[in-house]
Amino acid sequence: MHSYENDRGPPPDFYDDFGPETGFDDRENTPATPSGPSAGQIVPRLSLDELRRRLMSDTGIPLSADDPVLLIYAIHRVALDEQTALSAALLQDTREDIEAATTQV
Repeated sequence: MHSYENDRGPPPDFYDDFGPETGFDDRENTPATPSGPSAGQIVPRLSLDELRRRLMSDTGIPLSADDPVLLIYAIHRVALDEQTALSAALLQDTREDIEAATTQV
């Protein structure tokens, strides 16, 4: 397991510079905890060795174990996990809204 897989997100004071007075306030759209499946459950996460073999097979260019492109892959996977969690939370909110609207008489 890589350290980025245990990342809990930004520190509590990360959003202190954001808010209505700065013109940027999306804290309401950020899920408190990830819900639903992770991106790794939807699209299986390749190990770095598997990724290196696949890139070598596809491009013919060998990658060392410490090649910076592997960091980019890890960053993209984190972003994909965050987007998947956000999408799952928004989908759940939408389902609840539709259920509430259809049960009202």
